[in-house]
Amino acid sequence: TPSAGRQMRRTQLFDKKKDATTWEDETRKALILADRQHQKDLNTVGRALTVGEWGERYMDFAESTMCHSSYCEKQIALRRLIQHLPNREKTLVGELSTALVLDCLTKVFREKTGNTANKDRKNLCAGWNWGVRYLGMDRVNPFQLVDKFPEKRQPRYVPPLDDFRRVLDFVG
Repeated sequence: TPSAGRQMRRTQLFDKKKDATTWEDETRKALILADRQHQKDLNTVGRALTVGEWGERYMDFAESTMCHSSYCEKQIALRRLIQHLPNREKTLVGELSTALVLDCLTKVFREKTGNTANKDRKNLCAGWNWGVRYLGMDRVNPFQLVDKFPEKRQPRYVPPLDDFRRVLDFVG
């Protein structure tokens, strides 16, 4: 019987006792294996997840699936968040409130820029959504509830066509 308490009866008819014994042994092994897997799942899902564990798992995922610059951007955002938390990485994910996230991102906004705070918000929001999908975290995303910060965008320099042609003529 699985350790969840629910009993399931499995029966099958055989012509020979040897076939029946073999089937019983195989079924017993399969149930033991399933029970071990169930216990393993309970150990990871049933206990509280810390911000440090969530961050490590997300960064492992990001390192293997994303480009290096995206990985570094996410890593910096997570470091800033963890440095702002009272218990650092030992803080439980469930303790991340919108107010705490707002304080962290406001600090980034004051010390850096609105663009940096919004990038951190975007990366942490993506990490939370990944945690919802793969770690069973709460669906309410505290990073998404924080409004974007004002940004000062600098217009990019686009050289006039004549300057561009002069450089091409000089090089070519």
